[in-house]
Formats: sequence, C-alpha cells, structure tokens
Amino acid sequence: CNLVPMLLRLALYTSFAAITLASSSACTDGAKRRVRFWLIDGSTANQRGCYSGFLGNLSLYSAAVDSFGVMMVQMASNGSGVYFRPIHNETSDWACLDQIKALYQHISIGVSASLDSDPGSLNTIAAHPPAMAAAVRAYKALHPNMDEFWTDFESKYLGAAQVPGVNEAFELSAQVMLTTRYAGCEPRDPPYFGETCANFTAAAPSVLVQAANTYWDTTISSGWYGGFEKLLRQEIDNIGEHNKGRLSPAICPACPSAGNQDDTLSQQALYDRMDLVCSLGISDLSGFTFGEIYNRTTHKDRRGHSIGERYMEALSYFRSGKKGVVLPLETVEVIAN
Repeated sequence: CNLVPMLLRLALYTSFAAITLASSSACTDGAKRRVRFWLIDGSTANQRGCYSGFLGNLSLYSAAVDSFGVMMVQMASNGSGVYFRPIHNETSDWACLDQIKALYQHISIGVSASLDSDPGSLNTIAAHPPAMAAAVRAYKALHPNMDEFWTDFESKYLGAAQVPGVNEAFELSAQVMLTTRYAGCEPRDPPYFGETCANFTAAAPSVLVQAANTYWDTTISSGWYGGFEKLLRQEIDNIGEHNKGRLSPAICPACPSAGNQDDTLSQQALYDRMDLVCSLGISDLSGFTFGEIYNRTTHKDRRGHSIGERYMEALSYFRSGKKGVVLPLETVEVIAN
C-alpha cells in the first residue's frame, strides 16, 4: 500500500536530479561563447616583442582567451575629426601584439581607447559621428592586425542633445570592426552618457557592451551588493532581456572591496558560476585584466592551484564547454582553503 507514494517520491527525486544536472552543465550545450581580456598598455612588451614571462603565461591560459583589448591609445580631437594618440611606446606594443597574432591565430587583437587626454573629443564625435569610424579605419591601415576597437569613455556629462550623435558614432564604428563600449548597466549610479544600456543598444545595436557592474562582488551571495548573481541580473535588466546577445559582463577578481570579495571560491563554485552565466543566455565575458587575474596567486586549494588559476580554468570552460583544459581534470580540486 506504500508503493505508490514511494514511486511518486522516486519520480519527483529523479526529475529534480535531472533538472539540477541540466542546470549545472549549461555551458556544455555547444554554443559559441567568447572571453575577452583587457591588457594594460606597456606591461607585456619590449622593442623585440612580448616579455618571456607574459608569453609563458599566455601559453598556459590561451585556451581561455578569444581576444585582448590593449589599453594603449587615447582619442583626441583634430579639428572636426579625431585620431588615436599612443599612451606609451606604440612600436613596442605592436611588436608584442604582432607576435601574439603570429603565435595564436585564434586570438583577436583589440585596441582600447580612453578619453583621459582630451575629453572634448567626445564632443567632436557627437557633432561629427563619422569621425570615430574614420579614425578606426586610419589606425587599422597602420596596424593590419587590429581586429577590434574597444572604448573606455567614462563620461557622465554628455548633454541630452549630444547623446544621439555619440551613439551614432559607435554604430558607425561597429560597421568597420567589432566595437565595444564600457558601461555600468546598473541601477545605483548616474549612467555613462546619461542613458541606460538598453537605450544605448537601441541606438547602436551592433556594439558589444562590456558591463562593469559585475566587477564589484565576487561572493556567491554574502557581499554588500548581494553577490555576483544579483549584479549579473541587474545588468540583464538594464540592457534588456532581448539585448543579452550584446552584453559582455565584466569580471575583476581584484576589484571588490573588503566584504564583497571571495578568493576562496572552489573550482566547482566557479564552474557553477559559469553555468549560471550560460543558463541566462550570456555568450560573452570580459576579464579585467589578463595579468591581474593570472597573477592572483593566493588562496591555493589543496592541490596547489591559486584563485587566478581556478578563474582561468572556469573561463576556459565557459568558452569551450570542456573542463580540465587549463588545469588537468584529474588534478582539479573542488574544495578551496
């Protein structure tokens, strides 16, 4: 007489287990996903090419990399146009970037531009939207290995009348090559350009938005912000569910303040985080920065793998759906100290 309830409980348990298994392996669905990293200008290059230490780390973690955005130029005005002014030694930077491209054909090279030297250049492209695309074409002509154009235009002071022109400039640039825009995509602070990520994407639908809200909490749920997942969902809400394909949540293990940072995350916890991101329909992630992540050598697990190594293994899993690529699967330890 107890057989029916027992079978019912067994059926429910089996269904629950199947759902749990499916949600815990969301990144294995075969979808194409990409991982991008910022590189700090001047930190990886000399006149002859990349530093041997950088190349050694790239050989370890290339399976986690689709593209680099090198923080190497500033956008400046030139009459009614703009151009890109080098921050440091441009010859040295490109010697390294050309070497990366020769060694790893699958890695795209992005040039990341800031506004630090001439914030007025944003006014220039607002008045002359084609100017930025023209500057991208000109720079590409000088450096054929440039594949992507990244921007870090952290301005909250655009006038409402300028916003349409700036958005048009971004869309025109994206017609030349993949173009990214750094943004917050969060509900707390005044937004860059005075618009939500949804408003920007409606005007510039071809641009990839690198959202920094997910910088600020690496905990599961214990931080002041409520954990990584809460910040990720805020980004999706801000850009709109229908625009998720243009969203690249940015991660920065070194960025959170005390109480919002968890470097004890196990390998399994980071796999679970990647599966969460995949299950929400996100197909792109951005890491700040490549060097800062792999140089995060503390909080080793029982097998001796640091939090930086565990992040690289997790990001490789996100992009390929395969575990044990960066860290051999038989040595992956799921319990961190």
